[in-house]
Amino acid sequence: MSAVYFHTIGDMVDNLIFLSLTNEVGALVADWLQTWKDENPDYLDLELSQDDINAMLKALTGCVVGTDTDLACYPLGIDTAILFDLSGDRVD
Repeated sequence: MSAVYFHTIGDMVDNLIFLSLTNEVGALVADWLQTWKDENPDYLDLELSQDDINAMLKALTGCVVGTDTDLACYPLGIDTAILFDLSGDRVD
């Protein structure tokens, strides 16, 4: 499994599963998410708006900061990188 582009709620759940599968305890979360996905197919095709996707990017950027990693992370924006701190607040 790998990450997928965010277009629908199903894509969001797939990415959460992908993230959860990075460790043994997270695999338990992945199992729960898969069960939720299997039991709620009506939600999976709901489209995410650009505002939804931007809000997720903001939160995910905060999560990247929260990893306290020694690796460099590079945004994939087209012409502007917007960074956020651990609280999800914009860093200017």
